[in-house]
Amino acid sequence: MKKTAQKKLTNYFTLNEQRVKSRSDTENIEAGAPPALKRQRVSTPQKPVLKEKKVQSHISPMKFVENFGSVFFDDDFGFDDLKRQGSLNLEKLQRFEVLAVEVLPNSDLKIEVKATKDPNNCGTCTVKTPWNGYAIKERDVVSLKGCKTDDGWVVEWGGLLVVNPDHLVSTTQIVQSLYCTRKTVLSGLFNEIGDRGPDHMVIGCIVHELLEVVLMKKCTMRDEIEKVCDELTKGQGFTVKMFMEGMDYEKTVERVRSYLPSIFDFVTRYMAYSGKHPNRARVDGENWNGEIADVIDIEENIWSPTLGVKGKIDATVRVRTPNNRNILKLMPLELKTGKVSFSLEHRGQVILYCMLLRDLGERVDAGLLLYLKDSGGIKEIAAAEREMRDLTLLRNGLSQSICEIEKAQNARPPVLPNPINRKSCTSCGHLIACFSALRIDGLNKIESDNILREVGPGATAHLKQCHLEYVFRLVALQTLENGSSKSSAARIWSEEAKKREEKGRCFAGMAVESCTPSSCGRYNVSFVKADSSIISAETFSVAQTVAVSQGGRAVVAMGFVKSADSRSVQLLLDRCFKPGDKVELDAYESNALLSSVLSNIGLFLENTPTAEFLRESIIEKKIPKFAPKLTSKVKKLGQGVLEKLNREQCRAVLQALAAERYILVKGMAGTGKSTTLRALITLLHSLGKRVLLTAYTHSAVDNILERLVDTVPVLRIGPDHRIKTSLRDHCESSLIRNMEGITVEKLEKAFQSYQVVGVTCHGASHLWLQRQRFDYCIVDEATQVTQTAVLRPLFLAEKFVLVGDPKQLPPLVLDEQAKALGLGESLFQRLDCPAVTTVLKEQYRMNRKINEIANGLSYGGELRCANDHIAEATIAYPIRDDAPAWLVKALSGDIQDSFVIVDIHAESKMTNSNELEATAVERIVNELAASGADSSQIGVVATYREQVNLIRRKLNEPAVEVNTVDQYQGRDKEIILYSTSKNTNHNHDDITADMNRLTVAVTRARKKFILVCDKAFITLYSNFDQLIRHIPAENTVKYF
Repeated sequence: MKKTAQKKLTNYFTLNEQRVKSRSDTENIEAGAPPALKRQRVSTPQKPVLKEKKVQSHISPMKFVENFGSVFFDDDFGFDDLKRQGSLNLEKLQRFEVLAVEVLPNSDLKIEVKATKDPNNCGTCTVKTPWNGYAIKERDVVSLKGCKTDDGWVVEWGGLLVVNPDHLVSTTQIVQSLYCTRKTVLSGLFNEIGDRGPDHMVIGCIVHELLEVVLMKKCTMRDEIEKVCDELTKGQGFTVKMFMEGMDYEKTVERVRSYLPSIFDFVTRYMAYSGKHPNRARVDGENWNGEIADVIDIEENIWSPTLGVKGKIDATVRVRTPNNRNILKLMPLELKTGKVSFSLEHRGQVILYCMLLRDLGERVDAGLLLYLKDSGGIKEIAAAEREMRDLTLLRNGLSQSICEIEKAQNARPPVLPNPINRKSCTSCGHLIACFSALRIDGLNKIESDNILREVGPGATAHLKQCHLEYVFRLVALQTLENGSSKSSAARIWSEEAKKREEKGRCFAGMAVESCTPSSCGRYNVSFVKADSSIISAETFSVAQTVAVSQGGRAVVAMGFVKSADSRSVQLLLDRCFKPGDKVELDAYESNALLSSVLSNIGLFLENTPTAEFLRESIIEKKIPKFAPKLTSKVKKLGQGVLEKLNREQCRAVLQALAAERYILVKGMAGTGKSTTLRALITLLHSLGKRVLLTAYTHSAVDNILERLVDTVPVLRIGPDHRIKTSLRDHCESSLIRNMEGITVEKLEKAFQSYQVVGVTCHGASHLWLQRQRFDYCIVDEATQVTQTAVLRPLFLAEKFVLVGDPKQLPPLVLDEQAKALGLGESLFQRLDCPAVTTVLKEQYRMNRKINEIANGLSYGGELRCANDHIAEATIAYPIRDDAPAWLVKALSGDIQDSFVIVDIHAESKMTNSNELEATAVERIVNELAASGADSSQIGVVATYREQVNLIRRKLNEPAVEVNTVDQYQGRDKEIILYSTSKNTNHNHDDITADMNRLTVAVTRARKKFILVCDKAFITLYSNFDQLIRHIPAENTVKYF
């Protein structure tokens, strides 16, 4: 929709307009509609109120034609010639696929559509104001509701049109955009800047939970409610929450208890289960005068791909209204813990919940808005057609603004909605981001009297233009990547479950076997196939997020996988199910991680010493200084640590200590990066320094911590199921679990006692960590992290050390355009220069033949064996006399045979898995095991997850690790078998062509590397062609 038209249309949002013309003022007041709202519509505060007829005449047809002129031609689409079976029915809002579009001379749209769930419901309709400004095109999915006229079906003021309903916008986002759409969109990019504690939000969550428990237990007495409050606030979970949030325990309890009188009044006045309580007679004319007969659901999660909206309803209740006590009505109940306001935002949220329930088929025409602060208040909020229409217009505009940012091309700055001009802008938490974006693009477009021109320059005076260009370029690149990374949740409601199951992302036809409460307030639920058939355990991995759909409803619950086997899947879910319930389980990738990466970029905009230091170091690339000499204390404490290192490693440790800002340690494959890090962290610990160790993956963090736990106390932050078993006793949950008489003070003291803390880059947003300052942040595998992901931990420290190898795995970037424009460049690569980089070249892993191949492939002859023992190491296992020649060669102990190619040529219908290669790997592994090889020193690497799963199913040696190249970074084995899988569908852009991945695979082997591949095909890839050129012809054997 054109922005000018959109601005005008969003002004028509109204709430609680006259519900029934015959109602009196008194009836409207009792139902929650102030008299002032009976006849006058309430608009967004951005513009004055305009009458509906004025709007229709104000919209120029040419304005709409301009919007479509470059996309469509004014030719005849031939609708009269489209003789499709069936007839159109738009009485009920439903999803349609657009088959054809014509822009009429009066700017109306004539569109032919077909219902997505009923192909017989098809035909042509006319889309008029206020819906005809959207750029609808062929193959789009829209939701439509209209009325039948003499000229056919029409969608106008009395109807609804939802654009891109697959984009589910939260109810909170929609109502927040009432005041300032720009702020709502910015909230999706950055966190607010400034000292804005989350206390009110935490208090709100606690009070919500308190009321929910009171309703579930049907408490009516004051002492019963007091007991629930005591159980909640004296529980371990509450204490831990106070500690993590950095909130005062006693003051928080006091604030929570201040809500108890209002909760008691609400329960005794309105809940039917309280009986004839004296409070019933105290309901005044300002509040709703009905009765809540029953609570149907608590925290009901509803995703509507018809409305394009998602939300979680505090409570769904059945009520008796003041007008007719004999009739029960279903209503959403929305609880607010802030001051009583009955604001547009709050009322709009209730109406959206009504719309969500109606979309489920419920008859809902109003909801309840409850306030508990001070004396509280409750009113009925009517969901009239006009309000639902205006909220849909608001939702469409917001959705388009968000999607426009995600579709940004060529690293252009994000296109944001226009700013408002209000006094409140001066105290807005997004002022810096808002005006920074205007400085990049749009400052000349705002009015001369806009308050942002007065307050913006001062708020962003600390930011240079180069800072802003870097920040918003990163935002553009990351939004491109987020668009590619987002899992298409739409498949859950747009594809049949069986088709999703065939694609390996879903379990269809599942049934609940058991459901039991867990200790964390969730539910352990076991699912099996309803027909008792076998399931593919590889579909879901442990800790993977899963969406549960039931009875045609998408995503009624969310949780993660605890375990899975061929018979059942165990999930930890946010709601309970009954045994026998039929459901579908879909793998789901949360967008929370993508959002957190975007918010990291906003840290550059802060006006703090740390942000200034990182802007200078990262954006301006200011070369750091190094101390000319180290203190005698370093020499004294470091002697025992440094004597175990070689000269290069020792230099790296000392330079890290001397750096005033940062240093890079470039460690080639096998050169002892982990050993060097262990020495550095041990020495820093001895010097009393606080160290934050981080990496992109959990395994990389754990690999370093495992080397430290015997000598240095470490604290591992992160979810238990992602942490190695050997470190579980050192993780935060273990620390909390083993604490007696837990208090906030004890927790603070215990956590602060650790000088060395390990966490992934994404995990660095942990609440406790956000309140900490470290002397050093050490990033391992730093070449594997995008600039956007590594920022969060860097903001927690005074100095940083980046450790990595640019020749190994690069950052994972899915969007090719974002990668080409620079998102694939790690911070290590950005800062790498001789002035700040120390290099490790002496390796302790590969024998000389594998070392030669690694040099020829990636390291240009710089990599060298540390000693003769490393250089001459080979395998030595007896091979049976009747073994085939290819197997004898493959397992030869001759150092010249350290690298062998097993050439297999067989047609495969699968592009990412290969049965014959998997069989060859199985035979080699079985032969090694039979000859006495240590299975734990045999590693199998495959490029694709499908081949990994295939090989795992074939092998009977559980100690043999089978994994992707990515999972093997930082690891090594005596023997590595690499299955490429590929013998068809050559594509120079796929990950098989990645030189860095090939380098990682080759350099995992200490004594033997066996490449299992179709040699003729794999040489079509330039990286493999380069590799094979370094392998003598006699080292290739044909598999048979």
